[in-house]
Amino acid sequence: MSSRTKKPASPKILVFAGCGIGDLILATPLFASIHKSLPGARITVVLRYDLPREVLKGNPDVQKILHYPDKCSLYLFPRFPKVHKKVFKFLEYLIIELAFIFRIKSHRFDISMHLLPGGIADAHALITWLCGAKIRVGPQLLSRSGMSKWCYTHAISWDNYRHVVENNLDNLRALGFNDFDVHLKLFIHENDQRKADAILDGSGIRERESILGIHTGGGDGAKPFWPVERFVGVARHLIESRKCRVIVFFGPRELREITAFKDIPVIPIVNMPFGVVCGFINRCSLFISSDTGLGHAAAALMVPTLTLFGNGNERKHRHWGNKNFAINKLSDSRVTGVETAYLAGAEGKEALQKISVEEVIARADELLEECKGQRR
Repeated sequence: MSSRTKKPASPKILVFAGCGIGDLILATPLFASIHKSLPGARITVVLRYDLPREVLKGNPDVQKILHYPDKCSLYLFPRFPKVHKKVFKFLEYLIIELAFIFRIKSHRFDISMHLLPGGIADAHALITWLCGAKIRVGPQLLSRSGMSKWCYTHAISWDNYRHVVENNLDNLRALGFNDFDVHLKLFIHENDQRKADAILDGSGIRERESILGIHTGGGDGAKPFWPVERFVGVARHLIESRKCRVIVFFGPRELREITAFKDIPVIPIVNMPFGVVCGFINRCSLFISSDTGLGHAAAALMVPTLTLFGNGNERKHRHWGNKNFAINKLSDSRVTGVETAYLAGAEGKEALQKISVEEVIARADELLEECKGQRR
């Protein structure tokens, strides 16, 4: 830690996670590195209200998990000003949110940090300041108010040319630390693994049988994904040519995609708890998806992954590890530059359309051949 910053003994650290499942998994090296740099630290992570706490369940680096309230006004203010025309609802939400913030403030945290990407720059900065940690580390992002200039004691840059893992570790670099644990951590409770194994056993899948996991990721309408019909083509080919067993994962907003697989013998996993889903992924020989949170879960579980990019910046969000591969048809400026898929829009969709079924099958065949007969 720098000489200007007094190092607290056994610091209490608050980490805000306004991100999704994938980015939370990519934050686990930060949690491990905090303990490596600050032995005795106690970490509390505040998750987005709809994020399953099972993502961090069993993680020894995280001591407490909280959910930010779903009824909030400070987060909504910069992005959804129309909400505030409903004055009484605004006040109700504001009271709920402030009560939560001041409950956190009562814990007297020594250090607060923010995970990126996710959330709103102005809201992040203001909420961090209200929570009252003495040392506040956060992103120096473009905003109308410039709150990050005065709400944080240590502002860090967000670099779109670097991976999310490296950007999050800047929270520690800002405090003078450079010795990191960069491994992802995701733990499966034995009961969750047992439930997944029981379902697979009931489907006649043998323990050493090759299993292909697929997540089409069609539930988020804001992002383009590889067409579901092409996932079907890949699944059909690998079932017929390699006698692979195929598991397809569906979330609550992906139910219409189920019908696309109705004519081939796949095992649909629909709306299962996250821990059980990880139990299924843990049994896979290969996991194919667009850029989704379940793909990052597979990477954390050391399952080889094949990611079809077009809905995300590969430099920032490629799967972390040495068993992860990608097919990307975005132009160089989109692959490595400031733009992400949210800005790429039509270009991201067009890039995904350029990825053919034959190309994915060829790469999947290679990867399955490499891991044939291997047990992780």
